[in-house]
Amino acid sequence: MKNLKTCVVIAAELITSIGKVVEDKKVQFSEILGLAPELFKIPKMVSNIDEAIAELKAGISPEYSNEIKSEVAAKLNLSNEKAEVITEAVISWLILTSSTIIQVVKEIKKK
Repeated sequence: MKNLKTCVVIAAELITSIGKVVEDKKVQFSEILGLAPELFKIPKMVSNIDEAIAELKAGISPEYSNEIKSEVAAKLNLSNEKAEVITEAVISWLILTSSTIIQVVKEIKKK
């Protein structure tokens, strides 16, 4: 059970980085290039997403939930309270994003 943690941490780092870029509503090319370290992690997130969703469906223990929140707090240098809010938001985002991608791909593949 580490797929969910991997996906949540990568997504939290990516979303946080994007948030910093668009914060002033002026996106510079150099800022987009600055996203590269987070963007290079996307394949790892994508390769773990199915197992991460399966972990969620099976249910996660409070200990594992706390482990994920602690990892998010450490990676983003946040308090545990902020990490908890962000972790829950990112999990919701992962569920919505993965189901949307599946729906779009199925629709495209229809004949």
